[in-house]
Amino acid sequence: MGEIKMRLNFFALMRFLRISFVVAVVMSPSLVLANQASTQVNPICGTWKLLSVMDVDLGTHQAFQPYGRHPQGYLNYLPDGHMAVIMVSGDRLTPSKTTVTAQEAAKLYSQMTSYSGTYTLKSNQIIHHVEVAWNPRWTGSDQVRDYKIQGNHLTLTMNLKIKKEAIHSILVWERAGKECQNHE
Repeated sequence: MGEIKMRLNFFALMRFLRISFVVAVVMSPSLVLANQASTQVNPICGTWKLLSVMDVDLGTHQAFQPYGRHPQGYLNYLPDGHMAVIMVSGDRLTPSKTTVTAQEAAKLYSQMTSYSGTYTLKSNQIIHHVEVAWNPRWTGSDQVRDYKIQGNHLTLTMNLKIKKEAIHSILVWERAGKECQNHE
């Protein structure tokens, strides 16, 4: 009787090991891929400093610099999938006092863009999922940008509607820090 029980335990153990082996073989490629994905460098991740903003009116093909010749700003992409951006005109008005007048506030507001949220990378596009913005109409929106990285420069392009005009916008950023690891 003891021998039969030992054989049953042996066969149960062998069956368990076969099933475990099959599960390990089936699951291992996905585990390897998941591990590779988490260790790949995310080319967008990090801090970028604004170099230029050029808008082109698609109707007239006229180019203009909405933030002036020397815009200022930073764009941050974090490894956990969050992002934040602020852009201002390089020649912004400096208010005469700490408390600004309504006219000064309107001018300052018109010379900036700022928002934050999360981001998703898809092929050559990055999608900013806006959670909070300088302009409440942007909150809850998805801002789609085509992107290209050349060396330490990131170029974002997008088509916009500004005052009923179709605009193609080109923003050039320079890496201001090191790349960080991919977010999961």
